[in-house]
Amino acid sequence: VAISGNTHAVKYSTDNGATWTESTMDTSLDSTPGNWSKVEFGNGRFVAISKDEKPSVYSFDGITWYQSNLTVKGTILTYGNGVFVVINVEDGICCQSEDGFNWRILDGEVSPYTALGFTFDDVTKKGWFLTISDTGAAYKISTGSRAAARAKVENTSITSIGMLQAGSGYDVPPTVQVF
Repeated sequence: VAISGNTHAVKYSTDNGATWTESTMDTSLDSTPGNWSKVEFGNGRFVAISKDEKPSVYSFDGITWYQSNLTVKGTILTYGNGVFVVINVEDGICCQSEDGFNWRILDGEVSPYTALGFTFDDVTKKGWFLTISDTGAAYKISTGSRAAARAKVENTSITSIGMLQAGSGYDVPPTVQVF
């Protein structure tokens, strides 16, 4: 999927880029052409961010787009550790989302940074988002997806708990409480 920086055009390919089909993003999502600044794929969906005060959008197919629940004015977006991370360098705000719809603001100062990437530590094998400024200063952001489990119930008793998503980005392994 590619989003035009000058119009509301969206191009998508279903054959690994051999051919491209053009569609138009609904102007109610962002009425100003050229405001879409970045699109990223992860967790089975595309997420696009706008440079103005409009909500981010997400799509499962690159054709139909849906509005998120939070205005995320962003200039930098990437995916890793099971989450999307967006930074608005003008306002110094950094947000994360597992699904492109629900966003939360992360703590930390990121305003002087102009690049964002995802990498793994060779020693700990932990994933980090890394921002880098024009002067070479760096800031690590530790975040990731939440763990999710499902209980198997038989005859009104829990017989087992299976992990659906192990989660990522933990400083300390999460604890499991069963009541």
